[in-house]
Amino acid sequence: MENQPANALHVSDFIAIMNDTLAVGVGQVYIEGEIAHYTVQRGKFVFFDLKDEGGSLQCFMMLFWQHTRLEDGMNVRVAVRPQLTDKGKFSLTVDAVQPLGVGSVQRQFELLRTELQAEGLFDPSRKRPLPVWPKRIAVITSAQAAGYHDFMSIIRQQGVAVAITVHDVAVQGAHAAEEMVRALQQVNAEASPAEAVILLRGGGSRDDLAAFDDEQLVRAIAASRVPIATAIGHEVDTTLADEAADRRFATPSHAAAHIVPQRSALRQQVTWMQRSIASDYSALLNASSQAAERLQQGIAAQLRGNIVVAQQRTTALAQVIRSYSPATVLARGYAIVHGTMEPGGKLVIETDTAQITAKVETYEQK
Repeated sequence: MENQPANALHVSDFIAIMNDTLAVGVGQVYIEGEIAHYTVQRGKFVFFDLKDEGGSLQCFMMLFWQHTRLEDGMNVRVAVRPQLTDKGKFSLTVDAVQPLGVGSVQRQFELLRTELQAEGLFDPSRKRPLPVWPKRIAVITSAQAAGYHDFMSIIRQQGVAVAITVHDVAVQGAHAAEEMVRALQQVNAEASPAEAVILLRGGGSRDDLAAFDDEQLVRAIAASRVPIATAIGHEVDTTLADEAADRRFATPSHAAAHIVPQRSALRQQVTWMQRSIASDYSALLNASSQAAERLQQGIAAQLRGNIVVAQQRTTALAQVIRSYSPATVLARGYAIVHGTMEPGGKLVIETDTAQITAKVETYEQK
């Protein structure tokens, strides 16, 4: 070939140059559109088209980067980096996906909730009670939020000594869920962790609370070895974090009023315990007195029985003794003979009614 250019490129070199050019000249961009042809291949590669009425773009991402549930028809905003594939096709590598619009946000919420519920993460049977009188509590929240200040103000008003460890994190935005997960991991990694964790955030729109519907955060809550309570948004707001937690409080103020007992409640509890102990002691004394009386009655009855038996035995023995007495023998017609048992000896014979003196004429041994 004549006039062949000296700077001709190999295909792979051209692709690399174009990708470098796109990375420097374009970088990461945000694009909004509707998902079509959503597929997952080999359990780890996600492919879908992002389209509108005027065009369509091919998108690719790794499944482990997909923190929301997606399906065809959802409107989303994607953070992408444009590139050429090794096949020469233009594609967008997706770094993050955010559903747009009430319908799409609600749909991805329902898809994720259904999946997590099927795994048992929301089962009431796995929820644990919070400690009645905690001595140490970990609070995960933004220390600049009004909800946090309301919480701490009410805690101080309770007048009860409790140690509060605050993990200052973002509770809104792209990295909020990640920061909250790290804080939970720190609490659980402690050798002597707090007795309870409170995940705290004040009110806001549904978009403001989106971080609390994050899959990784929900799984971290369910896996925590420390009981977790949530106090997120307003009373009408319910997030997936609420459903996975061991206890949900309607608001941060409500959490502060119930996570530790008030001093007056403690006094009432002590008074009740004192009365209960006094009542139990009185009942114990009464029961002991009744038991002692029953025991005394039992012993007396047993002694009376033993005396009757002894009297009966004495009477029987007396009868036996009387039957062998000399008077009784003589009364039956027998006689008692005593004297010198030899010829010419003198004998005295006693009967029941007489005493006879006789002389021995003969005497022989039998």
